[in-house]
Amino acid sequence: MHLLLANNSAAGGGGAGAFEAIATTTLSTTTSTINFTGISQDYQHLQLRWIARDASAGTADATMLIRLGNGSADSGSNYSYHYLEGTGAIVSASGAATQTSILLAGAIVEGGATANIFATGIMDIHDYASTTKNTTIRSFQGNDRNGAGRIFLASGLWQSTSAVNYLRITKTGTGFAAGSTFALYGIKGA
Repeated sequence: MHLLLANNSAAGGGGAGAFEAIATTTLSTTTSTINFTGISQDYQHLQLRWIARDASAGTADATMLIRLGNGSADSGSNYSYHYLEGTGAIVSASGAATQTSILLAGAIVEGGATANIFATGIMDIHDYASTTKNTTIRSFQGNDRNGAGRIFLASGLWQSTSAVNYLRITKTGTGFAAGSTFALYGIKGA
């Protein structure tokens, strides 16, 4: 799925910190990749919100993969990430550097899990239009399966000083199931 957002500048109204909807997509069929392209540089930060499920027959949680770019998604080994997971019974953490994407563990419920359960998450992309520092993200995602859920706190880094105008979302497994929704918002600065 490819969403072109060229020339989508900020509309009037709202003060500093105000959220403005940029684009939303709800999938009608299984889709392996979501692309937000031509993202306006008129905001201080971006926020991605999702409610999603994997189309595979597995019963675990699938991982969402994030790539950023300027003009296209960077597929080089220019990403790092860390995450903290909690299940109610255990806590674990992991991280990696020189990766080809930012990994958001447990962001998606696999299709063979409890019926009609979707994972949800929020990811902030800080100072995405800056050309003087690397781009960082933070996210919070999880799901509940009638008391057997998990939550994740994650951070990521794109080691580039290019402004971000391209966001690619993929995942491990089959693809995002029909009914999954992704919404991109701009956050105004001071």
